[in-house]
Amino acid sequence: ADDEKKTFTFTYQVNNAVTLHENTAEIYWKIVGSEWENTQNNLQAVFNLPEEIPGEEIQAWAHGPLLGTVSIPSNRKIVYQVRKVPPGEFFEARFLMPKNIFSNGVQGSLSKAKIIRQEEKFIAQTEREKQRKNILGKFLLGFSLLINLFVLWYFIKQQKRFFKYGKDPKLPKVNLSGRL
Repeated sequence: ADDEKKTFTFTYQVNNAVTLHENTAEIYWKIVGSEWENTQNNLQAVFNLPEEIPGEEIQAWAHGPLLGTVSIPSNRKIVYQVRKVPPGEFFEARFLMPKNIFSNGVQGSLSKAKIIRQEEKFIAQTEREKQRKNILGKFLLGFSLLINLFVLWYFIKQQKRFFKYGKDPKLPKVNLSGRL
């Protein structure tokens, strides 16, 4: 459809999506890949967990657009949302749960502490990038302000010059009656 909005709901089950690490279970899922050619709007991905898990044993992170969010509304559900994913960008989910609730999955080699350190590095890198963009934005704002002030000063200078030297005096009356 080219001229109307449509909403699509996909529901599917994936076998062996869980990676069983030393002391935790991990799901690391790409919701939208960077090779997608069209902008994706108003995305919501809901992960339903196999059983109720104590809230403090669930940890979740989102990777991709900075306006994306991750929430854990209950101990059986994790919700990822993002308003817009442009072409060439990605949106992915990563969350940890207790290892003992899964009977099988792909074997991994990380520990919960290593995964948390990885995520802390990602968060620090994102914060540095946001700070760099913020500084760059302030610099560009200051530069554009200086350019605008220069243009205003030049305009005022040219106006003064025009009224002093360039404006022609009124024409004299042609005759006493003011008519030609």
